[in-house]
Amino acid sequence: LWLQLETGEVLCDLVNKIKPGTIENVNSSFSAHSQPAHAMENFYIYLEALQELGVATSSFSSSSGLKS
Repeated sequence: LWLQLETGEVLCDLVNKIKPGTIENVNSSFSAHSQPAHAMENFYIYLEALQELGVATSSFSSSSGLKS
């Protein structure tokens, strides 16, 4: 599960389950270790989608705290 979460794909899929079509393009089929830029892009897309859904930006955590 962690491997799927660390790429941001699952988070983007979750947003699309809540409101279909919110996120149109998700970087997929890669390893976050081999393609960290794709993973970060997915997280940024996810965070933008949360704003679009009305989630307050003050509730966002920093991406640097996502993995220790």
